[in-house]
Amino acid sequence: MTSLINSFLCIFFFIFLCHLAGIYLYGSGFLIASVQSQKKSQCNDPLMTNTLYAHLHPPELCWTTPLFKKTALYLVDALRFDFAFSTEYPPLFDNVTDPNNFKLYHNNMNVFNSLENQYPSRSSKYHFIPDPPTTTAQRVKAMTTGGVPAFIEISNMFNNPVILEDSLIHQFKENGLRTVFEGDSLWVDLYPNQFNNVSTGPSLDIADLDSVDNICDKALQQHQNASDYDIMISHFLGIDHTGHYYVTNHPSMKKKLIEINNILNRSLYSLPEDTLALVFGDHGLTEEGNHGGSTLEEIDAGLFVYDNRKNRKGGRKEVEKITQVDIVPTIAIGMGIPIPYSNMEH
Repeated sequence: MTSLINSFLCIFFFIFLCHLAGIYLYGSGFLIASVQSQKKSQCNDPLMTNTLYAHLHPPELCWTTPLFKKTALYLVDALRFDFAFSTEYPPLFDNVTDPNNFKLYHNNMNVFNSLENQYPSRSSKYHFIPDPPTTTAQRVKAMTTGGVPAFIEISNMFNNPVILEDSLIHQFKENGLRTVFEGDSLWVDLYPNQFNNVSTGPSLDIADLDSVDNICDKALQQHQNASDYDIMISHFLGIDHTGHYYVTNHPSMKKKLIEINNILNRSLYSLPEDTLALVFGDHGLTEEGNHGGSTLEEIDAGLFVYDNRKNRKGGRKEVEKITQVDIVPTIAIGMGIPIPYSNMEH
């Protein structure tokens, strides 16, 4: 009887130790926290000022000569690839060719095809792939720092702690670029006192489909031909909220996509010369209107690049996949400022 009890205890403690080991491995692997460096890139960093590119193109401000006078960033929350672009360009997860199978969210945003047809050498479209978690706060952090937030940081999605590591927003201010922002108040939580002008609205009321987008529209019209900014950032929320409140294939989604298309059409065609415009989604949506995970529907966001320099040559006809954090060095080089220190991409 005693040996039976001893055997039972040994098995029990073995299983218990296996559970502890599993919890430890899970916590130290999947729930690992990202390490954030407080170091900032500087204009006089010798690693960059001594490059061949810097010698061939002597910088006017910092690491490189600016390619643009202004940059306009339009973050359209939950702009899935097939929401943005026509059914001629299939998303990664589906290929709908029969018009009888088109959904209400198909073929509503013609501003991109219009610009591409009119200015083929200045326009490009991309699959814009985020790293999970596909939650907005983590995506904004990734697209401004160039780093990849850890999955456990999803716990901060309603807390929005201030970002202290190096970022595009820090570099804009450090290098004297005037930045205006309109849209989701999340940005002001993450980057307080970093913007020259702010127009925001609440972000968590998913039943409110229009308030933040109306704020963006009004601010865009205010700044459109103004000389009071170098960087303009707009963050629309209506598509995301419509998906959450209804589903993706809903009449309200069609209405909202057309509305955003009209706002973008007015703004993109009115931008000052020598401006880089990027229209992009932070993530996609499932058909049920959710996001946060890593399904193809959630990670296949759209990106449209419009370079309105008259001397622009080239352009891409094929649709490529790029990772979201690639946007960070692209913007930094375009405006001639240092690439944030934590940037991990090309």
